[in-house]
Amino acid sequence: MLGNFGKSKSKFVWTLLHIVFVIASYVFVVCPFLSNDFHIGNDNWNFSFPDYVYYSNSLLHGFGFPRWYPFDGGIPTVITNMNVLSLVPHRILGYLLYIFLPLQPEFTYKITIALGTIVIGIGWWLFLYQLVESRLSATVGCLALLLGGQSILSFHCEQALATMSYIPWILLALIQIKKKFSYILISVILCGFSMVIHYPIYQVLSLLFLFLALILTGKLNFFFNKITRKTVFLLLLALVLFILAASPALFIGKVKDDFSSPLRQCRVIKPNSYEEYFRLYD
Repeated sequence: MLGNFGKSKSKFVWTLLHIVFVIASYVFVVCPFLSNDFHIGNDNWNFSFPDYVYYSNSLLHGFGFPRWYPFDGGIPTVITNMNVLSLVPHRILGYLLYIFLPLQPEFTYKITIALGTIVIGIGWWLFLYQLVESRLSATVGCLALLLGGQSILSFHCEQALATMSYIPWILLALIQIKKKFSYILISVILCGFSMVIHYPIYQVLSLLFLFLALILTGKLNFFFNKITRKTVFLLLLALVLFILAASPALFIGKVKDDFSSPLRQCRVIKPNSYEEYFRLYD
């Protein structure tokens, strides 16, 4: 028993060292982009960063998560949640940094992006390790992701980071289903959350291609050891949880055309006829 404990402890230590090495390598590469000499730009500066500051100030002054933007008489914040990524996991960490650290908002925002990338990197490492059962391979694969162009692009276009937020954790949950089928509940909840990030079509296409790959390789039964009443119940429960997790996207799709767009500085209200459209510019 003591021998097994020693082996488990050794495996944990080696796993931790590999993950720490990956994180340290990423931090070393992006350190210059965290300095005052580097300024965020493009979509981040115009859209995501102002939203980050708006949410942070609302929380800092005790108003909680804001429900409205002060544009055109008031725009519900939920309408633009997909575009400016207000409630992605790494943003929650970023709001806490803004509130508790006496640092410049642009710096805490850049730290927020770095933390989001690190969280994704840890998810990728764990997934790759479960897939190939090799720490070295997982480390090399994870470094290929973190030290590629995405590491820098996110400082200009946070949506590139947000689109990937749930993907490694979805894959990690999926690969655990073979060991314990109840992991399907975690995977579908994460899939539902991913429908409310940036453009959900990216997530839909990724999942469809994954499903197609499993069919073509004859490994769709990877998720099912055998069909039982419990399995059917979990599948039905998974469907309900997915709909609940993705429900904000359904709401946004239903009401978005009733409001103007504070992101594109133009109205998206659709006229019912050409005459009505013409009067808008008369």
